[in-house]
Amino acid sequence: MKEKFNDLPERAATATKEKNMCTNKEFVKETLGRKLERCLIEFKKAKEETEQQERSIVTLQLQAKSLLAQIEEEQKKKDNFSSKQKEMFKLSEDLKAELDVLKKQWPDDEAKMKAAEEEEKKVSTEWHKMKQFVVSLKTPFYSSDLKPCSM
Repeated sequence: MKEKFNDLPERAATATKEKNMCTNKEFVKETLGRKLERCLIEFKKAKEETEQQERSIVTLQLQAKSLLAQIEEEQKKKDNFSSKQKEMFKLSEDLKAELDVLKKQWPDDEAKMKAAEEEEKKVSTEWHKMKQFVVSLKTPFYSSDLKPCSM
């Protein structure tokens, strides 16, 4: 019994020590549990935010593809207009050159036109005289009793 009595303080100390260790472990366990819960909550939030960002990225990628297609279409239109502009510029250069040639020829053409107008007036006058002459030939000579005269 004496041995048992002598062992009691050591056993009490061991039991207290183990109880304190268990209490500490329980405190650590509860603390780790709360930390784990917070981590899980943060993990779920981060997961949701990641999924939201992935959806945003997909949306932006689709918009970017659409914008790239629009840019390509507008670039084709611009190239087409640029090509037409070059054609019109070339045509206008050709027309300007042709106009310059006509301007150089204009004094001669104007002189020819005046000469042609003068000739036209002369021909018209001559034509009018010839017409009057022909009309005068067709007019019968009438006698005083209004019968045609014979020639």
